[in-house]
Amino acid sequence: MGRNRPKVRLASKILKMVGEEKSIRKIKGETQANKIKVPNEMNEELAELLGLLLGDGSLKPKSVCFYNNDEDLLHRVEKLIRKIFKIKTKREYASTVKSIRVNSKALRDLIAGLGFPEKKKSTNCSIPEKIMKSEESVSASFLRGYYLADGSFNKYEVEISTSSKEMSEDLVYELTKIGVTPRLSEKETQVSKNYRVRISGKELKEFYEKTSTKHRKYDEIEKYLQNQKIIYRIRCSKSFA
Repeated sequence: MGRNRPKVRLASKILKMVGEEKSIRKIKGETQANKIKVPNEMNEELAELLGLLLGDGSLKPKSVCFYNNDEDLLHRVEKLIRKIFKIKTKREYASTVKSIRVNSKALRDLIAGLGFPEKKKSTNCSIPEKIMKSEESVSASFLRGYYLADGSFNKYEVEISTSSKEMSEDLVYELTKIGVTPRLSEKETQVSKNYRVRISGKELKEFYEKTSTKHRKYDEIEKYLQNQKIIYRIRCSKSFA
């Protein structure tokens, strides 16, 4: 009886986090070596991690994986997982892509329970309801993680592409929530539809101010915004000359 209590407590905490009413018998416990700390509520760090995972992660039967060749992002994911869940991560290679694996079924069940697709993530993903209902700072953290993993900055705009219509609509909602008005368009391909969320102009400045962190993708935006300030000052000086 005593041996089962930690498993029951862990399952209860997971169910409380995901907000579901289920029998605790459906979630198996972990060995002492793979024991995780379950957050009491959705917070900025967990939201950013979910953004990163939804961008470049996947769920296996008993583990959580993240794939990316960007060393800064790999280190960021490792740091977040260790800080949030107090569990070790493992570096691997998946073909030619660097990856992080966390061997923990409890963590895998928690991430799945929060709404992470277990199959066909690219077309079935959406922003977890817990984040959609959270305050602005949590939404901004999720958007930061998702942009870092799956977004890009090209010349003058941020672009996030997805094959999931629901994800594109959720991104527009969350961006609007933090004061950024994006543009949404779709493009038909031979395989499926592709949805593009784009941010430029004064909205780009707002996106940068609300979500930025130390990373080259934000350095590119900052450099562009600084150049635009210089151009604006030059134009103003000429108009008054």
